[in-house]
Amino acid sequence: MSDDPIRLQNAQRDIRDAYFDHDSGLYTLNCVPGAGKSEVTDHISAEDILRRYVAGDPTPEQRVAAISFNRSEAESIIPDICDRLREIVEHNLVPAASKVSDTEVEYLIQRIRQAPFVGTIDSILRDVLSEIASDIGFEEMPVVGKTARQKHLHAACYRGIQEDPDLAQRVERLEDAYPTGEYDDDVSEMLETAVTYCRDRRISTEGFRSNLEQIVEDVYAEGRPRSFSDVVAAVEHCVGADIDESAYDDIGDDERGRICDADSRLHGDWRARIDDFCTVLEEYRITYRQTIRDRGVVSHTDVAYLVDAYFDDRLGNVDDAHRARIRQRYQTRIQSLIIDEAQDVSSIQHAALSHLVTSSARVFGAGDLLQSVYLWRHAEPTLFETATVEGEYLGINWDVHEHRTAKTTYRCVPDVASAINEISEATLTDPARGNLGELDVRYPGLEADRGSTDESNVHIAAFDPIASDPDSYAWVSPVEGRGEATTLATLLSKGLADGSFTDENDDPLGITVLFRWTSKMDVYEEAFEEMGLSVRNASEDLFECSVVNVVLDVCEWLVAPADPERTRALVTESNLGLEPLADNFEAHHWDIDAVLDDCDLTDAHQHVLDGLSELHDRRDSFLSRPAGTYAEDIIETLALRADSYGCFDVDPAQRVANLDALVETLEEWEADEHFTPRELTELVEPFRVSPYMGPNQPSTADTSHDVEFRTVHDAKGDQDDVVAVANPGFSLWKHGPQAQRFLTQGSIAGLAPPTDTEIPSDIALPPFANGLYDPEDTRDRDVGLRWATGHWCDDVAKSADATSLVGPDRLKRVAANERAEAWRLLYVSLTRARDHLVVPLPRSLPDESRPRDRWLDTIRDGLNFTGKQTGSYTVDTDTGSFDVGVNDVALRATWTNRVTSRDDDVAVNPPRRTDLDPWVPRFAHPSTLYPLTDDPDEQVLDHLLGNALHTDANDVPDDVPLQFDRLGPDDVGSCLHEVLTTLVEREVPEHTLRSLGDEVRRVFDDVVGDHAPRTGDNERDKLFSFFREEVLDDFLASDLWEEIQRAERVTVERPIDGLVTVDDVEIEIHGTSDFVVESPSGEQYVADLKITLTDQTPETRRRYELQVTAYSYLFEQQESSEDPVDRTVETFGVERDTIESSWPSEIVERRLATLVRQ
Repeated sequence: MSDDPIRLQNAQRDIRDAYFDHDSGLYTLNCVPGAGKSEVTDHISAEDILRRYVAGDPTPEQRVAAISFNRSEAESIIPDICDRLREIVEHNLVPAASKVSDTEVEYLIQRIRQAPFVGTIDSILRDVLSEIASDIGFEEMPVVGKTARQKHLHAACYRGIQEDPDLAQRVERLEDAYPTGEYDDDVSEMLETAVTYCRDRRISTEGFRSNLEQIVEDVYAEGRPRSFSDVVAAVEHCVGADIDESAYDDIGDDERGRICDADSRLHGDWRARIDDFCTVLEEYRITYRQTIRDRGVVSHTDVAYLVDAYFDDRLGNVDDAHRARIRQRYQTRIQSLIIDEAQDVSSIQHAALSHLVTSSARVFGAGDLLQSVYLWRHAEPTLFETATVEGEYLGINWDVHEHRTAKTTYRCVPDVASAINEISEATLTDPARGNLGELDVRYPGLEADRGSTDESNVHIAAFDPIASDPDSYAWVSPVEGRGEATTLATLLSKGLADGSFTDENDDPLGITVLFRWTSKMDVYEEAFEEMGLSVRNASEDLFECSVVNVVLDVCEWLVAPADPERTRALVTESNLGLEPLADNFEAHHWDIDAVLDDCDLTDAHQHVLDGLSELHDRRDSFLSRPAGTYAEDIIETLALRADSYGCFDVDPAQRVANLDALVETLEEWEADEHFTPRELTELVEPFRVSPYMGPNQPSTADTSHDVEFRTVHDAKGDQDDVVAVANPGFSLWKHGPQAQRFLTQGSIAGLAPPTDTEIPSDIALPPFANGLYDPEDTRDRDVGLRWATGHWCDDVAKSADATSLVGPDRLKRVAANERAEAWRLLYVSLTRARDHLVVPLPRSLPDESRPRDRWLDTIRDGLNFTGKQTGSYTVDTDTGSFDVGVNDVALRATWTNRVTSRDDDVAVNPPRRTDLDPWVPRFAHPSTLYPLTDDPDEQVLDHLLGNALHTDANDVPDDVPLQFDRLGPDDVGSCLHEVLTTLVEREVPEHTLRSLGDEVRRVFDDVVGDHAPRTGDNERDKLFSFFREEVLDDFLASDLWEEIQRAERVTVERPIDGLVTVDDVEIEIHGTSDFVVESPSGEQYVADLKITLTDQTPETRRRYELQVTAYSYLFEQQESSEDPVDRTVETFGVERDTIESSWPSEIVERRLATLVRQ
């Protein structure tokens, strides 16, 4: 036990004193991050149990309920209470401590470990359900919270609804109106969500119908439109100000009539679909109510709903005397209720808990309203807000109510706290950002308890971005130049190498990189690994893992292993490595035993097929065994944990952990049931389609990685020495309510208008990018006038409110609450840092600053970063100042990870640091090999920093018909290059390319919008004309296009890597060939594209020739085939040329040798 125990201080001590000064009452503690909230709840729980024991209570642990919303934190409550109890007694921290012996302490700890009311809120409510299950129609205690079982159950309910002849037409109309989409909920998913929402809000289907209809009444505030003027009035209603009606002057009378007629149809169709949906929902709820009892499967929401409905007498046919006894039992037992993370409690959890306590109890709630980030999971933070302000909680208006705010943080150093305050106070209290929603935000500020340091604790990874959207791949990881991911990776890597991010023993500090979304993690991971950093992605989904999916593929095959089509799928689509045997299998009618008998197999193929044959023979036994058991048999028979033949690109420790997690997950889902392979295949299908719905891959507890990637939600409740906030340039409206067809938030529920109403899409309706209603296009801030938007009112009408969003009231409230929560999520991410806070920021923005819409701009403003600072600068605040370092690491330092793995094209030997200059490059690229080796003194620094390496070139001729307003020459080249490769990758037919069909323009607009979203129409049209006349026409006339047309296979942007060893120094070459074209005869044609805006110089030609030679060198290293490989650089644009090279491949090694030996 520590010689220096934790002692409650300031607000911690005050709220503890208030709690024990009274026998009943409500006590609330609002805590800043790192304020020791869990320490307070642990202490109060331990001391409460100790006091009751000393007072003579023989079962004190049964009087105290200690619960948390967070499952991972709940698992540690009992151990933490036990540790705190020992600490209280050992150090005599409270008077009761002196009245117990060590033996009694251990006795108490044994009792605490068996405490019935410690854990999650769900666990306590589950305990109640076990007492009442038989009284409310269950044969036995149902299985709780098994997501796969729930999905299976809902699928069965929907099938029953589809087969109901009385509902068939309604279901068909709904499926036509709301078809399945990649990112859209279909009808079955909306019904599932609706059931959960109605149970959480405790409302009837009629109440739900009323909610949906209120949205329609809000959207059509003036009723069904009868003229175009009514449509204009609706626009003004959404904006909240008069608009300039001259914007509609170009809309003729016929078009106005078409819009009005379409709007009238939409109004009628919308109401009709709501009627269909609610009629179907009522029957779905009846079916669901019975099915959960028949199958004995319920969700956590169901548990809370059933407990509340039982005590609230909403279930019927309940034994009143039994209910009274159960209520009395829990209210007598629970004399103290301690709730951690109280801001995350849902409405139905709160209602259910309210039946278990009386006004004679003591209730302690600890939380942080600024860390309320679970609206999407139906958290209801206003309940905790009301408790802290008004003293009303759990249905009781408490006579005694004490509230404190803990401002002292014991987590971060002072400069990090000051930076967080500077960013967050203005943000969270701003009525256009953090204070936009329903919560009344008050920012207490962080007061750091830790001592200051002599080093910089706040760091900016600054970079010069290309002109593109800050949330695009081009911004994060451009094809050439230095992007956000590489810049951040460079700073962290070199910070580890030069000691900035190491401790006093020179051991690396823990580093966590936080993301709002997972979508950019892959490119970040590539950039980090290129800088020598090993990454553990803690947000990867279990059902995305290749080896896990192999187990499930085999289970699916075992449904009918004699079926040739199932064997075909297993051989050609699974990751078992059998695809090279496809021809053998086809010749033997997809018979595994025949292939084993007749074919000459490698050891790896022999092993896999022997295993499959054995599993086939044992298949019948699997029908009567648990899925977890036969999944384990599959793993063992195929030796998947060992992966002796290297089929899976998964770290060995992670591979083993994932397979173990799969078996445990299946066992957990099954409970006492047994799933056959067919049933298991149906059960896991939703999770294979949408892996994010399933569990994450487990941690291997392997500390060998340098950096951990996590989402902000996943990291809530945790901390790390160094925290970096990645990808801060996403737009807050990107996944807003305008992109959702079904909304359920708090008291608001909404079903979007149907998608199948005929609406003219060729008539603009400013300011709405998608006119009246076009839900297919969610790239803009709206899908039309008649649904939610992400527009600001003052962007539409300058006289409008700058803190209000465009839209009808209820939809605006949904958008505002989501926006406000996104700003609280930024606060959560910043406050995970202990010693260092790191953010990647551009030196300039591609457009005007948008602090209402992006974290990036807000962070820049909070840190006073202008883009011109270098080294270190000071930010002055009202309470002092703090330093910010800009790329403040030693650029020549090199980090070497302690764990290495051998790969043929990856360097593993450390450089000879005593013999080499520290700037000798370890990585090279074919496209930059010429300038790097031709003039290393001039180019090496830009190379190491990831900047573009330029070769002397001619100026762009005046007669090139381009404006270069938003897009500079380099950006034009990147855009048109991406347009061309995308068209080929999507296999757009030649006739569409030649006729410039809609798909060509759509691809062009998507790419330009990604690079420079605010490009004007005139510049965009001129660029498209240049693309058509100078690029596309020549491309279609080229030998390259002819080869593509005749090809057996075309691969776009294929990575080609190799390794050059010079004097024991290993230099990795990483290239990406734009096109690899394979002909039916086996010949390969490798081409790289260049978009030229000038005539070539001798320098650029030599650069291209060396690039071609480098690709030759790499292919010679990689390819074992003797078939010829033609390699060229093709230029299109101002100059059309095909560049080959007569240089020998050895020149690559000779050129790189000059870098090592000079």
